[in-house]
Amino acid sequence: VLTRLRALQVFQRVAVWVALSRKQKELCLRMGIPEDRMHVVPHYFEPDERLAIPEPGQDVLFIGRLSKEKGLDVLLDAW
Repeated sequence: VLTRLRALQVFQRVAVWVALSRKQKELCLRMGIPEDRMHVVPHYFEPDERLAIPEPGQDVLFIGRLSKEKGLDVLLDAW
């Protein structure tokens, strides 16, 4: 499939490619996606340091879909 996609120049026809991590970007580059069209948009929450709790350990924050595979039950047990 990859050989056919390259032959049809599919990767060159897309304006922007988005990867969720640097590792995923590396894999896409090896497939032949042009680096100048590849962007990494991390799929995580980046906290604002100015809002940090002075005494951590009393609160917990979960950001994600409420489904079993997200492991919220493990987080709650650990907390």
